[in-house]
Amino acid sequence: MAKLSTWKMLYPLFKPKNLGKGAYENMQDDFLLSLYKFRVAMDNPMIVHVGYATSGHSRNSFHYQGRAIDFYFKYNPID
Repeated sequence: MAKLSTWKMLYPLFKPKNLGKGAYENMQDDFLLSLYKFRVAMDNPMIVHVGYATSGHSRNSFHYQGRAIDFYFKYNPID
């Protein structure tokens, strides 16, 4: 489970409500920190389709463990 301090660090890039019902209680701290580092490195907004989930995936889905999201980047700037 992610700590309150982790969620505070992620704000405003990631909010529990944007990562699915139950994300606040069930997303894993190490996964969220890696996701945050990835988002910052890419310097590009992420649109999350599916974050934490309790159904709709294979039996052993990482979504059920709070270790997966499905997303796309908002835009791809050309330098």
